[in-house]
Formats: sequence, structure tokens, C-alpha cells
Amino acid sequence: MWKNSSTGTHNVLYRRSDGDYGFDRT
Repeated sequence: MWKNSSTGTHNVLYRRSDGDYGFDRT
């Protein structure tokens, strides 16, 4: 799983709590 709080306009791949993967626009 990847998170980058410094890139406010990028879609980052994250692992959801149910174990699946999705894109989170931060």
C-alpha cells in the first residue's frame, strides 16, 4: 500500500480495511 500526503492531487493506491485495493484521491 502506498500513501503520499505531500501530493494532494495524486491518486494513490491504498489497501482498504476489507483487504481489497482501491484508489483514494487525497
